Amino acid sequence: MGIPTGMTTAAGDLAPRVACLRPLPGTLALAAALCLPGTALAAKLGGAVGLSSQLVDRGIAVTADTPSLQFAGYWLPAPGWSLGASASTALDAPGHQLLTTVELSRSWTLSDSWQMQAGLLRYDYPGNRINRLFNRNEASLGWSYRDRLSVSLAAFELPDSYRGRWYGAADLTVHQPLSGQLSLSAGIGISQAPPALYGLDYADHYSYGQAGLIWNDGAWSVEVDRVFSDARSIYARRGNGIWPWVVTVSRAF
Repeated sequence: MGIPTGMTTAAGDLAPRVACLRPLPGTLALAAALCLPGTALAAKLGGAVGLSSQLVDRGIAVTADTPSLQFAGYWLPAPGWSLGASASTALDAPGHQLLTTVELSRSWTLSDSWQMQAGLLRYDYPGNRINRLFNRNEASLGWSYRDRLSVSLAAFELPDSYRGRWYGAADLTVHQPLSGQLSLSAGIGISQAPPALYGLDYADHYSYGQAGLIWNDGAWSVEVDRVFSDARSIYARRGNGIWPWVVTVSRAF
């Protein structure tokens, strides 16, 4: 669906799976590719490349129905630490970047089942002036249970539109293996936001989420999601802000 933060997750020896913990609608399939077994995840360097039908970041469509090519990578400089980066570009305009992210995270193993991660992130939209209004700096804290359930809290600032004011967000994601290589993924979230910028009529917050299926085969991953959001953007296809189906194909390396 996109590649929102680049990556996030884990703790200790789970650090390479830098995308499993925090579920930001818009990057789930590419994040999932980084979590696949049998890839180069045991190394200190890794990443994924993906193609999405639309780029969605925390319930906001930042592109029209234009496929985007996405790249994500991570480096593990020390146990428990990870540095990740991602970039997205429009397929019909090579070299025109839509979104770039950089994240520094620290993770801890709490028990055999639970992990915790804290992160500092920067989201940058280097496109037109309107998109740059969504640039944000973010601090996050999340917990995951056996890669089946994840909860995250975040505080973020919009330095190019509402500098000095901070907003909060919370996300919940579940991942349930079905049969064979197929699994179910679903998530919901709520975020504070400036009403004028996010197209909110009567509130200073909005909800968003997704539900879909993920198919994995080695380093390959295919995800099909239906995304919903109360917020609107200049690319909203309907007045109620519900996006079309979003498809992402990705490969980890």
